[in-house]
Amino acid sequence: RLVRRIARDISFDAILSQHAISAVAAGKLKADLGVPVVMNFLDFLTGFMESWPAWAMPRFVLRRLMAYELSLPKRHDADAVLTVSDELSRRFAQTGYDRSRLHPIHYGYDAKLFPLTPHPSPLTPAVVMHGSFDTHHLGPIAIRAITNIALAKPETHFLFIGRETDAVKKLAKRVFAAAPLAKLECTGFVPYGEVAQRLGQAGVGIIPYESSSGTHCAFVAKLVEYAALGLPVVSTPLAGVKSFFGDEPSVRFSAFDGDQFANDVIDLLDNPPPRAESERLARRVAAELDWPVICAKAVDRLEAIVS
Repeated sequence: RLVRRIARDISFDAILSQHAISAVAAGKLKADLGVPVVMNFLDFLTGFMESWPAWAMPRFVLRRLMAYELSLPKRHDADAVLTVSDELSRRFAQTGYDRSRLHPIHYGYDAKLFPLTPHPSPLTPAVVMHGSFDTHHLGPIAIRAITNIALAKPETHFLFIGRETDAVKKLAKRVFAAAPLAKLECTGFVPYGEVAQRLGQAGVGIIPYESSSGTHCAFVAKLVEYAALGLPVVSTPLAGVKSFFGDEPSVRFSAFDGDQFANDVIDLLDNPPPRAESERLARRVAAELDWPVICAKAVDRLEAIVS
């Protein structure tokens, strides 16, 4: 309603929606205003709820929500769709939406805040993870993996950079039950500009996400930031990031299995990849995923549609 009112006095050239929720409104406005619509999908929002318990999100409801979200571009005949990953583009194409209108732009980072720096080995083994620590970030895979590592290498320090959410508390409780001497630290909120400094304290960055449509379609920001700093990474095999980082020696895609994930982290702690490989990946990330590069792709597509 707000946009319709403003459109009485302003002639819009295009509508750009950011995220799935605003895409619903943008699609309806395309017909009302008769202007091009470009939808930018930053993730597969409803797909993350696959990792929620069924009592919180009944599966028959979730299937309808996921299908509705994926239908938005075709339903409203969007002029172009920007996606955060190749995997998300593939899923939109499966609905019958025109592939030529799909443009993966991935997800960026601020290269000024995450510069490649000398990365001396920590005095003790250290594993780091940062982020919002939602339910889908720290599930059974993370709990089993961290427990196994703590038992096999009790000197290992685990650093969680971010707020102490219920998911972090649950993980700590489960880990301490099996490995009472585990060294777990949660920093609480850390300003974004200080995250890189804390990440530099570790030897391996981890992404132990559970498998879901949401995580597979994500282009995980923390992997980009780990790589930018030259930090070796162990991740579950998420399709969205594996298509970009799959051949990189300093990024190891494990399995959706806590035992195997733990083995891969321990191996990477004991046998880090050549520093030259980590530095090469950091330069690639800076060249392809710095925010100005990502934004330029989005603006070029929007301008092409408008013109």
